[in-house]
Amino acid sequence: AAQAAGLPAMRSACTAPSGLPKLRLLQGPANPHHQRSGLTSPLLANLHETMRIAVDVMGGDHGPAEAVAGACKALEENSAITQVLLVGQPATIKSALCAHAETDRLRIVPAADVLTMENKPVEALHRKKDTSIARAVALLKEGEADALVSPGNTGGIVAAATLGLRTIEGIDRPALAAVIPAPANEFLLLD
Repeated sequence: AAQAAGLPAMRSACTAPSGLPKLRLLQGPANPHHQRSGLTSPLLANLHETMRIAVDVMGGDHGPAEAVAGACKALEENSAITQVLLVGQPATIKSALCAHAETDRLRIVPAADVLTMENKPVEALHRKKDTSIARAVALLKEGEADALVSPGNTGGIVAAATLGLRTIEGIDRPALAAVIPAPANEFLLLD
Protein backbone atom coordinates (compact mmCIF):
# COMPACT_ATOMS: atom_id res chain seq x y z
CA ALA A 1 0.00 0.00 0.00
CA ALA A 2 2.86 2.38 0.82
CA GLN A 3 4.49 1.87 -2.57
CA ALA A 4 1.14 2.47 -4.33
CA ALA A 5 0.89 5.80 -2.52
CA GLY A 6 4.42 6.71 -3.63
CA LEU A 7 5.94 6.21 -0.17
CA PRO A 8 8.93 4.00 0.62
CA ALA A 9 8.29 0.76 2.50
CA MET A 10 8.88 0.77 6.25
CA ARG A 11 12.07 -0.93 7.35
CA SER A 12 11.44 -3.87 9.65
CA ALA A 13 14.59 -3.39 11.70
CA CYS A 14 17.51 -1.00 11.93
CA THR A 15 20.71 -0.65 13.84
CA ALA A 16 20.78 1.63 16.87
CA PRO A 17 23.19 4.56 16.79
CA SER A 18 26.14 4.27 19.18
CA GLY A 19 25.17 5.22 22.71
CA LEU A 20 21.65 3.80 22.45
CA PRO A 21 21.07 0.33 23.84
CA LYS A 22 18.50 -0.55 21.18
CA LEU A 23 16.16 1.02 18.67
CA ARG A 24 12.59 -0.17 18.23
CA LEU A 25 10.03 0.76 15.62
CA LEU A 26 6.81 1.67 17.43
CA GLN A 27 4.38 1.79 14.55
CA GLY A 28 0.97 0.48 15.62
CA PRO A 29 -1.38 -1.66 13.55
CA ALA A 30 -3.55 -0.02 10.91
CA ASN A 31 -7.09 0.76 11.99
CA PRO A 32 -9.42 0.97 8.98
CA HIS A 33 -12.30 2.25 11.13
CA HIS A 34 -10.78 5.49 12.42
CA GLN A 35 -11.28 8.86 10.80
CA ARG A 36 -8.16 10.86 10.05
CA SER A 37 -9.01 14.15 11.69
CA GLY A 38 -8.08 15.74 14.95
CA LEU A 39 -8.85 13.68 18.04
CA THR A 40 -9.92 10.50 16.27
CA SER A 41 -6.31 9.48 15.68
CA PRO A 42 -5.52 6.04 17.15
CA LEU A 43 -2.45 7.54 18.85
CA LEU A 44 -4.76 9.95 20.67
CA ALA A 45 -7.49 7.42 21.45
CA ASN A 46 -6.73 7.36 25.18
CA LEU A 47 -7.48 11.05 25.68
CA HIS A 48 -10.37 12.03 27.90
CA GLU A 49 -13.67 12.78 26.23
CA THR A 50 -13.21 16.31 27.52
CA MET A 51 -10.05 18.36 27.52
CA ARG A 52 -8.67 21.29 29.46
CA ILE A 53 -5.82 22.91 27.57
CA ALA A 54 -3.35 25.40 29.05
CA VAL A 55 -2.04 27.87 26.46
CA ASP A 56 1.11 29.91 27.12
CA VAL A 57 -0.09 33.00 25.27
CA MET A 58 3.00 35.08 26.06
CA GLY A 59 5.42 32.95 24.04
CA GLY A 60 5.87 33.11 20.30
CA ASP A 61 7.05 35.39 17.54
CA HIS A 62 3.66 36.94 16.74
CA GLY A 63 2.55 37.94 20.21
CA PRO A 64 -0.38 37.00 22.42
CA ALA A 65 -3.07 38.02 19.90
CA GLU A 66 -2.21 35.06 17.63
CA ALA A 67 -2.23 32.53 20.47
CA VAL A 68 -5.54 33.87 21.79
CA ALA A 69 -7.07 33.79 18.27
CA GLY A 70 -5.92 30.18 17.86
CA ALA A 71 -7.37 29.19 21.24
CA CYS A 72 -10.72 30.81 20.37
CA LYS A 73 -10.80 29.07 16.99
CA ALA A 74 -10.04 25.71 18.63
CA LEU A 75 -12.97 26.22 21.02
CA GLU A 76 -15.29 27.08 18.12
CA GLU A 77 -14.27 24.00 16.13
CA ASN A 78 -13.94 21.36 18.85
CA SER A 79 -16.62 20.80 21.47
CA ALA A 80 -14.42 18.23 23.27
CA ILE A 81 -12.30 21.13 24.55
CA THR A 82 -14.13 21.99 27.74
CA GLN A 83 -11.79 24.75 28.85
CA VAL A 84 -8.83 26.74 27.58
CA LEU A 85 -6.64 28.28 30.25
CA LEU A 86 -4.95 31.37 28.78
CA VAL A 87 -1.74 31.78 30.80
CA GLY A 88 0.07 35.11 30.87
CA GLN A 89 -0.31 38.78 31.69
CA PRO A 90 -4.06 39.43 32.25
CA ALA A 91 -4.19 42.93 30.75
CA THR A 92 -2.48 41.74 27.56
CA ILE A 93 -4.77 38.70 27.29
CA LYS A 94 -7.93 40.79 27.88
CA SER A 95 -6.84 43.17 25.15
CA ALA A 96 -6.38 40.30 22.70
CA LEU A 97 -9.75 38.79 23.70
CA CYS A 98 -11.64 41.96 22.68
CA ALA A 99 -11.78 40.74 19.06
CA HIS A 100 -13.40 37.40 19.98
CA ALA A 101 -16.78 36.23 21.22
CA GLU A 102 -17.03 35.69 24.97
CA THR A 103 -17.27 32.15 26.26
CA ASP A 104 -17.30 30.54 29.67
CA ARG A 105 -14.87 27.95 28.32
CA LEU A 106 -11.98 30.47 28.54
CA ARG A 107 -10.19 31.28 31.77
CA ILE A 108 -7.28 33.66 32.29
CA VAL A 109 -4.51 32.39 34.57
CA PRO A 110 -2.16 35.19 35.61
CA ALA A 111 1.61 34.95 35.20
CA ALA A 112 3.76 38.04 35.61
CA ASP A 113 6.89 37.08 33.66
CA VAL A 114 7.65 36.05 30.08
CA LEU A 115 10.30 33.65 28.82
CA THR A 116 11.47 35.30 25.61
CA MET A 117 13.17 33.77 22.59
CA GLU A 118 16.38 35.52 23.63
CA ASN A 119 16.43 34.07 27.17
CA LYS A 120 18.64 31.15 28.10
CA PRO A 121 15.87 28.81 29.26
CA VAL A 122 17.16 27.21 32.47
CA GLU A 123 18.80 30.44 33.65
CA ALA A 124 15.64 32.46 32.96
CA LEU A 125 13.37 29.91 34.66
CA HIS A 126 15.49 30.14 37.82
CA ARG A 127 15.62 33.94 37.67
CA LYS A 128 12.01 34.60 36.59
CA LYS A 129 9.89 32.67 39.04
CA ASP A 130 6.43 33.38 37.53
CA THR A 131 6.80 32.85 33.76
CA SER A 132 3.77 31.95 31.70
CA ILE A 133 5.35 28.68 30.55
CA ALA A 134 6.28 27.64 34.11
CA ARG A 135 2.75 28.47 35.30
CA ALA A 136 1.23 26.45 32.43
CA VAL A 137 3.41 23.46 33.35
CA ALA A 138 2.29 23.85 36.97
CA LEU A 139 -1.35 23.64 35.79
CA LEU A 140 -0.52 20.27 34.22
CA LYS A 141 1.22 19.06 37.34
CA GLU A 142 -1.65 20.18 39.59
CA GLY A 143 -4.20 18.39 37.38
CA GLU A 144 -5.95 21.62 36.32
CA ALA A 145 -4.98 21.06 32.65
CA ASP A 146 -4.78 17.94 30.49
CA ALA A 147 -2.49 19.38 27.81
CA LEU A 148 -0.21 22.34 27.19
CA VAL A 149 0.34 24.39 24.04
CA SER A 150 2.99 27.06 23.63
CA PRO A 151 4.27 28.86 20.55
CA GLY A 152 7.26 30.03 22.56
CA ASN A 153 10.92 29.19 23.06
CA THR A 154 11.19 25.42 22.44
CA GLY A 155 14.17 25.09 24.77
CA GLY A 156 12.21 26.97 27.43
CA ILE A 157 9.20 24.71 27.03
CA VAL A 158 11.34 21.57 27.35
CA ALA A 159 13.25 23.02 30.32
CA ALA A 160 10.06 24.11 32.11
CA ALA A 161 8.45 20.71 31.57
CA THR A 162 11.58 18.85 32.69
CA LEU A 163 12.01 21.00 35.80
CA GLY A 164 8.31 21.09 36.64
CA LEU A 165 7.19 17.58 35.74
CA ARG A 166 10.44 15.60 35.74
CA THR A 167 11.08 12.78 33.31
CA ILE A 168 9.57 9.33 33.45
CA GLU A 169 11.63 6.88 35.52
CA GLY A 170 14.33 5.36 33.32
CA ILE A 171 14.22 8.23 30.82
CA ASP A 172 17.25 10.51 31.04
CA ARG A 173 16.42 13.09 28.36
CA PRO A 174 13.18 14.62 27.12
CA ALA A 175 12.13 14.33 23.47
CA LEU A 176 9.97 16.32 21.09
CA ALA A 177 7.21 14.27 19.48
CA ALA A 178 4.99 14.72 16.43
CA VAL A 179 2.17 12.56 15.08
CA ILE A 180 2.95 11.88 11.41
CA PRO A 181 0.14 10.74 9.10
CA ALA A 182 0.72 7.74 6.82
CA PRO A 183 -1.57 6.12 4.24
CA ALA A 184 -2.95 3.43 6.59
CA ASN A 185 -2.34 4.93 10.06
CA GLU A 186 -0.17 7.40 11.96
CA PHE A 187 3.11 7.06 13.80
CA LEU A 188 4.85 9.05 16.51
CA LEU A 189 8.18 10.61 15.55
CA LEU A 190 10.52 11.49 18.41
CA ASP A 191 13.46 13.89 18.18
